[in-house]
Formats: sequence, structure tokens, C-alpha cells
Amino acid sequence: MVKLLTDIRGNALIETSIILPFLVIAVFGVVDITAVVRAKRSIESASFIVGEAIRYNRDFNPTTNQSNLWSSVFYPSLGGLAESSSEIRVTRITYINNAPVVDWSIANRGSVPSFNIGSVSANAFSNGSTIYIVDSSFRFSKLASQWLVGSFSISSKKIHSGT
Repeated sequence: MVKLLTDIRGNALIETSIILPFLVIAVFGVVDITAVVRAKRSIESASFIVGEAIRYNRDFNPTTNQSNLWSSVFYPSLGGLAESSSEIRVTRITYINNAPVVDWSIANRGSVPSFNIGSVSANAFSNGSTIYIVDSSFRFSKLASQWLVGSFSISSKKIHSGT
């Protein structure tokens, strides 16, 4: 019995079996955090690029140029993120008589959600000015640690002043 208690063979195996699950979780956590940070930067960049593309294209027509905007501007600027998991909405607001008026709103997925015009301050812009609000999001569904945190989404909102 004394020999069994003093035998040190197999200690490394037992210590490894205790530590290994924590190391695996730490590695997958670092991978997931890196993916989330990369996606956040890509979504912010895509929102900015779309807003600038519309802002500087004075002839932009939301009914005819919409599909071209998604395929040639938004999706390439995602930096490899899945197009099916990304959503974007662009709203143009013009200030008439110092009150915000929604001119048009477009989205790359389905119908355009309603826009809360109360979230835009009428005092921030002069009469006749135009702003573009680009609201984009990306939904994570396949993370390495999804069993731990579940799925979630990140979003970005950019406001561009027009001409």
C-alpha cells in the first residue's frame, strides 16, 4: 500500500487531464475574440464606405442603384465575412423647415424596417441639409465557443452629412 502512495508514475497524465480542458477553452476563446474584433472592424468599415459612396454619388437613385450598391460596395468591403449574415440599412434624411423628413430608406435584406426619426436631432443641421444614416449588423452563428456564449450580433451606425 505504501508503494502505491509513493509511486509517481502517471502524475503527468493526471495533471495534463486536469489542465488540458482549460487550455483548449482559452485557445478557442482567443480565436473567437479575434473573429469578433475582425468582424466589428469590417462592419464599421463597410458602413463608412457605403455612406461615403452614396454621399459622393449625387445621382444615386435608391430604386435603380440599390443592388449595385450591395454587390460592388458593401459585400466586398466586408473583408470575407459571410454576406448572408450581414444586414445594412441606409436612410436619407433631409431637413425641411428645421424638421427631419425621411426621403428614402433601403436595405439589403427583405423589407426596410421603420426608422425612428426622433433619434435624429433637428437642431444639429441647418435647413435644407441632408444626412445619410448607415446602420449595419453582422450575426454570428458559428463560433468555436458557441456552446458557451450562444449566437450574437454586432452592429455599427454611421452618420454622413450630405450636400
